[in-house]
This record gives sequence, C-alpha cells and structure tokens, in this order.
Amino acid sequence: RFSTQTSRGRYEASKDASWREAIEAPLDDVDYARDVPIPEIEEQGRILTVSRYLSRAAGKLAAFQERYAVAPLSDLVELIRPVSLPKAEEGEYLIRETAPGDIGENGILGRPSRPVSVDRGAMRKARTQQLKPGDVVLSVKGTIGRVGIVPDAVPGANADEFWTVGQSMMILRPLAGRIRPEVLYEYLSSDVMQEHFQTIAGGAVIQAFNMQDLKSLPVPVPSPEEQGKTVNAFWARQGLYAEIQRIREQISGQRASSWPHQDLGGR
Repeated sequence: RFSTQTSRGRYEASKDASWREAIEAPLDDVDYARDVPIPEIEEQGRILTVSRYLSRAAGKLAAFQERYAVAPLSDLVELIRPVSLPKAEEGEYLIRETAPGDIGENGILGRPSRPVSVDRGAMRKARTQQLKPGDVVLSVKGTIGRVGIVPDAVPGANADEFWTVGQSMMILRPLAGRIRPEVLYEYLSSDVMQEHFQTIAGGAVIQAFNMQDLKSLPVPVPSPEEQGKTVNAFWARQGLYAEIQRIREQISGQRASSWPHQDLGGR
C-alpha cells in the first residue's frame, strides 16, 4: 500500500505515499492498521509487536473455533518443558536430543541427529522427558511453531539410547480421551495456526513462546467421529509420502547409473 518492491526484492517507501494521510485516515475499512486501546496492550504484557494486534489469522481462527467445543491447550495435553541436561564428554550413557530439523516433511519425527553423552545423574533427569509414542513435539524457541508426532518406533522406556528434546522444543503429551495426537498435529501445523504462532511469539532477537500464551492457546476439539476421520486421513497421507520417497530413490538411482555420474561416483 505504501511501498514498492525493487528489482533486488527490497521494499522502499513510495514517493507519492502520504504518511500524514495514512496516520490521520479512518481505520474502519482497512486491514493494515488499527487503533489499539491501552487495556489491550496491558493484556498483552505491554508487548508492542505489530503482528499481535494486526493478525489476520486471528479472525479466521475465531470463526473456525465457533463451530467446535474449544479448550485451552493445557486442558488437552500434559506440557513437558525440558530441563537442561549437564553434558559429560566421557559420560557412560547416550541420549538423542530432538531439534526442529529432525521433523520430516510428513510431520513424523525422525531419529534425532544430535547424540548427547551424559552421566548417571543426568540420565535420571533425562528419563523424565523421554519421548513416547504419540507425543507431539513443538518448537518454542528460535524456529517457532515446527510441530511433529513421535512414531511408534521410538526407543522404549528401558532402552539405553533413547530420545528426548532440546531446550528449543516442548513435549505436548495428549491426555487420554481428550484429543488424538494426529488431530492436534493437523491443527497446529495448519497454515493459519503457523501464521498465528508468529503473532504470539515474543523476543527481539530470538523468538520464543510465552508459556502462559501456550497454555491458554484455544484448541477446537472435534467430535470422536470427526477425530477418527482426521486420523485416517493423516495416515493415508503417510502412504503418499512413502510413495514420494520411493520415487525420489528411483530417480536418484537412475541418475547415478547414467553419464557422467556412473563413472564419477556420488558424494
């Protein structure tokens, strides 16, 4: 509205933009500005991040949530925030810490890429935040809003090398009978929710969720029948992702067998 994009992709103020007119114009029919009452700013903890007050996602979410029973996230899941584990170079135990990049494009958490060596004392702490099948993991610091489901193949309770989460992640453990992990994943990973996450994240340098905002996050709870359909659709989609992976491997193999890759070899 007030800027133009240069050939290098940067935005510059339009020469004919009237900032006085923009400031003095009525805001009833525009979506790029609004007057915010001081009490609302107080409710937001005096955070002045523009996106908190101009979220287009908020209106969409409010209209969507009107169709369902809605509960705060803390009523639907056990929120487990990891404690910092002291590392030991010569530790006798090995755990694997999950990071946002370990979540596949299919939404399933893969084997965490970061091995961490710990001693016996840290191992006991790590057990309290060990990932279980059906847990939902959410990135809450730095990379905001990345969400994934822990698969059934995760190492069990007695495994010597098990999975946990790093300081940038949170474990959302669905409470029995409230919401299915696949349903929670589908909601949190939706485009509108991902946009909304950006509006509630704070931090000038490193973005992070305020825990109270996360606990009170409204989540629509579909009927058991609709949850069942959502679960079936999620796992049907996993079959498509598996087919995509098979095709990628087929393409890679075909490429490796042709000139000049066959003679030069791969990396």
